[in-house]
Parts: sequence; structure tokens; C-alpha cells
Amino acid sequence: MTDQNAGTAEEISLRGRSRRRGSARPEQGHTEKDAKKIEREERTRRQTKREKHAKPESSGSESAKMTAQILNPEWSEEEDVSETAGEHRPTRARSRRRGSQNEEARRVQAGEGARRAGTDNLESGRSENHHSGNNRLGNSDSGTGNSSEDGQARRSVRRSRARQNSEPVQVNAFEASAGGAVAVEMPRRGMSRSRSAREEALRREAEAMRQESAVADEEKTSSISGKAILKGLGIVTGIALVVAGGVYVGLAQKYKTVYFPNTLINGIDASGLTPDQVKEQIEAGINQYTITIRERGDQTEQLSGPQIDLHPVYDGTLEKLIEDQNPYVWGKYLRTDRIFTMDTIVAFDETKMDEVFHSLACMDPEQVTAPVDAHRSDYISGTGYQVVEEVQGNTLDEQSALSVISEAIIGLNDEVSLEDADVYLKPAITSDNEDLQNKVAMWNKYVGAKITYKFGSARQTLDGDTINTWLSDDGEGNPVLSSSKIVEYVAQMAKERNTAYQPKTLKTTTGKTVTIKGPYGWKINQDAEASTLRGLIEAGETQEREPQYSQKAASHDGNDYGSTYVEINLTAQHLYFYKGGSLVVQSDFVSGNESKGWSTPAGAYPLTYKQRNATLKGENYSTPVSYWMPFNGGIGLHDAYWRSSFGGTIYKTNGSHGCINLPPAVAKTIYENISAGTAVLCYH
Repeated sequence: MTDQNAGTAEEISLRGRSRRRGSARPEQGHTEKDAKKIEREERTRRQTKREKHAKPESSGSESAKMTAQILNPEWSEEEDVSETAGEHRPTRARSRRRGSQNEEARRVQAGEGARRAGTDNLESGRSENHHSGNNRLGNSDSGTGNSSEDGQARRSVRRSRARQNSEPVQVNAFEASAGGAVAVEMPRRGMSRSRSAREEALRREAEAMRQESAVADEEKTSSISGKAILKGLGIVTGIALVVAGGVYVGLAQKYKTVYFPNTLINGIDASGLTPDQVKEQIEAGINQYTITIRERGDQTEQLSGPQIDLHPVYDGTLEKLIEDQNPYVWGKYLRTDRIFTMDTIVAFDETKMDEVFHSLACMDPEQVTAPVDAHRSDYISGTGYQVVEEVQGNTLDEQSALSVISEAIIGLNDEVSLEDADVYLKPAITSDNEDLQNKVAMWNKYVGAKITYKFGSARQTLDGDTINTWLSDDGEGNPVLSSSKIVEYVAQMAKERNTAYQPKTLKTTTGKTVTIKGPYGWKINQDAEASTLRGLIEAGETQEREPQYSQKAASHDGNDYGSTYVEINLTAQHLYFYKGGSLVVQSDFVSGNESKGWSTPAGAYPLTYKQRNATLKGENYSTPVSYWMPFNGGIGLHDAYWRSSFGGTIYKTNGSHGCINLPPAVAKTIYENISAGTAVLCYH
């Protein structure tokens, strides 16, 4: 079936190109063994040529690798060896991507070899000229190198892929080789249609491979261009650095005569200025200089430079700063401040300064308030004493204030605060002074005492309103309680409250009212009470009490003798004994012998005591009695068992030595109901 095996002219052309990829096809009659030998020699030759012409990272080398895989099924790419670079570049990723293509290429190689072998056998009778022409083409192409081999490999792959799209080809078992020839069973039907499809597929694959090669060449060109750009940038950068260094050194020259950036001299920005320019700024500032003096109480005053003959003073410091700076480190101070303070840069006339200072309002005595220490207040009724806060005033410490203002002027400051400078005189004692607070507390303790005296239903109160007048300062803020004031107070109280020796009235049993005066009544023990009162005040006590008495009476309300007393009518020689307002007993008596001058004295007397079975002794007598109740020294009430009658006028000639002689029974009754201190009221 010659028509099915013959093939088209284009196929023949492709076969011719396939033969040109290697050596001439073996002549008919070669054995399979010869074909294998030729194949091995061809592989060795191609491998040698491939290594000789291999170039790293090129599209041609990539094609050569593919060709080597197609022609040598045993070759597998693990590393791309570059003789030029002398290094191994891993290409496992490319090997994996093209593993399937290599396998396909080997299958195509085997199929093509078989097909060519069969076709050559069929065409062995064709003219010698055509065969020798193919050999010439093969010899001509054998020297083209890697590019020819790459093209052959690509065409083999394209033919294989195109064949897969057409009717399958059944291939018998054989060993494919570039120059070997084996018998194959070719397809019998649809040969022309499958060839057209394969040709179209091969053309598309050839276009794709061409585009891939172009992209690879473009990438290589881009890589070379990038390296060139980087190299160019490095050159430009180097030039820029050299230029910058020159500029920096050039700028450094000016800093031999001017100050570095960010230089401050006494508050003046001297950056880039010469010493003379700084002096000009100083002098310009001095001519316009005015300082504001801020005083206590939001008061302000101003002082100008001309008032004190303010003028600049230079000592070479400005020039010395230039000499000391290293001009080649000027860049360091672009972000770093250099601050200098010269001790003296201006001066003024001290005499004028003193005159101007003392002419300020803050030095005017009429506008100045002296500081006042915190102190104890005067007594406040119902409150006592308080701590009065200190007064700061606005009096200056002259020397300190003058010094502060002068320093501010030397520094050319715009203002100075005397308050912030702390040059005002201060109070010595402030309100939070602990000693002051303790002393005020002691004063309040004294005036905090409150003593209420009881006089029956009447009350007399002593409190701070009076006590504060008894206090004085010992010179150190401590209270001193006046003893004489206390004595005076008690004496006055005794004068007002004592009833002893004070006239008192008695409405007699007969209805007549008489006035009696005598030792009976209230009598305050002034010395004892004054001492007690002092202690109560010092302790700050509050209490209600009775004063201490040297003698007490029956009552503070009404008549002090109360409702229990002995009423003795010396004229009538009759007595009445009342107890609790009730008459207990009444009786005639015999009083002192009037003819002998022993008359019983009238008056109000307290019963001194009472005694049973006493012996009364006097001049030329000694008389025992059963009931003795003295009330006026040696004069008293007693029983007179030796008398048989009482009353009348017996007292005028046969009276007693002064005592009130009573019938024994009356004496007994009185004795049993009377007590010491009971009033004995004698009247005529």
C-alpha cells in the first residue's frame, strides 16, 4: 500500500530536516545492532557539542537541554552546570515542569524513528539524487550547533502532539534511535486528514516556542539593562558624595568667622553671625531696653536703660568663642543647641541705679505695708481666743530687691518678678505655727472655765467674760492668771453674800418687828475659796458649787436664821423656841445682872455647841449644870436648878453673870431639839 506510506512532500521535507538533525540515515540492510551503535556514537557527539556551546540562563541552552532529553532518554536534568559561571544552578523546578514533555518527546522519538525506518524502506527505490540531496542537507545542518538541535527537538515534540490529536498510531515493540531503522505498522486509514491536523498543530507549537524564546531573550536583556542601571546609579551616587563633601568643606570655611547654627549667647540668636554682628544686636537692644518690674498685688513699674546709663561691655569672650569652635564639625550643630552665658555683657551707673530704685513706688513708705506675725486675737465673748493669720505686707528687703533687679538688667531680661524672686520681708510667725496654736489653746482653757455659785435659789456665774480680764501675757504668749483678781472677786462675792453682822429683821411673837445685828449669818472663807477658784480656772472646769464658808446660816432666801431659832425678849424676860416654824417651848428666864454690869447683850448669835453636865467657871465661882448651850462666847443657855422663880425684874439686881438661866425642864426641852448653829436672837 504505497499510497498510504508515501507521505506528502511537506512530510518528506520534515523527514529531511529530521535527518539533518543528526548523521545520515543508515543504509538499508543495516542491522539493529548497527543502528544502536550509530545511536550511541550520535549521542556522544551531541553531548560534546552541547557542553561546548552551553550558555547559562539563555533561551538557546534551554532548547539544547530539551533536545538532549529527547535524543537521550536516560538523561535527566537535576542541575544546570554552567562552565562560565563555575557554579551549579538548581533547575529542578524546570525539570519537573518539563518532565511530561520529555517523556512525550521520547515517545515521539521512538515513533518517528520507527515511522522513518518504515518510510525509508518504502522509498528505498527512489532516485539517488533525492537521497544524496538529503545527505547534503544533513551535512549542511550538522554544523549549526545547538540552534539546529533545539529546532529538531521542538519539531519532534510538535509532531508527537499533533499525532495525538489525530488517529492513534499503533507502534510495535522496538528500540527507537536517531539513525536506527525498525519495522513499524503504519496507519492504514485517514492518513491525509491526520497529516493536515498534525501540520497545523506543529505550526501552532512552533509559534508558541518562538514566542517563549523571544520572552527569554527579553528577560535576559532586561537583566543586563538592570545591572547597567545599578552600575550607573552607583557612579552617580559616588559623584554626588564627592560633590556633597566638597560643599560641606566649603561651608565649613565660613564658620571660621561666624558662629555655628543654633548658637545662643545671653539669649541672642548668634547663628551665622560674626562677633561684630552680635555686638550690633546687643547695642541695638540696649538702646531700646526697658525692664518691667512685677510687684506684689499685681503692681508693675518700668525702668529703662538710659535712666541708669546702660551700656555694653566686651571682654573678648565673643571672639574667643569663634576661636574655640572647630569649623569642620558645624554639621553636628544643625540639631544641637550651643548656649553660652557671659557673666558681664552690659554695665550701668550704680549711683543712678540706686537713685532710680529708691524712687520706685514699691519703696514709698506711704504705699508700703509691713508684715505682721500671726497672733492671738482679743477675747471674743462666747468664742474665746482665735489665731489671727499673718499679714504678708509688701515691704521689700532693699538689698535683695536691688540685687535681683540689677541681675535681671545685666541679663537684659524683659521683666523681673519680685514675688518670684522672694525678696519681700516675711512674717516671723505664721498661722500654722504649732507653738502659737498651743499657747492660744491654753488661753482658751482658762476662759473656758465656768463656775456657778449657788446661794439658795440665787445663782452667780463666773465665766470667760470675767476670767479673760484676769489674764495677761508673760511676754512669750503664755497666759498669766492674776491671783489678786481672784481674791478681789471672792471678796466682792463675800461682801454681797455674807449675812453675818448684817442687820436682819425679826417679827417677834408679840407681833412687833425688830432689827437685830450680830455675828449670826453666812460668812465665806475668802482665802480658801480664792485658792479653790484658781485651781478650777486653770483646769478649765465647769461646775456648780457653793463657796467655802467659815460660818453658815439657816437660809439664803429671806431671813438667814430660817424657821428654827430661839427668840429672847430681854425686856420681857421671856423666850420662845421655834423649830421648823413651830413653837416648841416658851418660858420666863433670868438674864445678866444689870446692876453689876453683867447685862446680857442683844444681837443675833449662832449656837456654838451644846453640852451635857458642864461646870461653869468664872471669877469666884464654879457652878455645875446639866444642859449647857453657849451662843456668845461664855454666855449661853443653861438650867438654873438653884432658882425658884424666873422672869419679872429679877435680872436688874439678882441676875446672872450674863447667861440665860432657865428652868431645868425648859432647858432640857431646848437641849433636846436645838443644834449647833441655830440662831439665838436677843433683843430689847
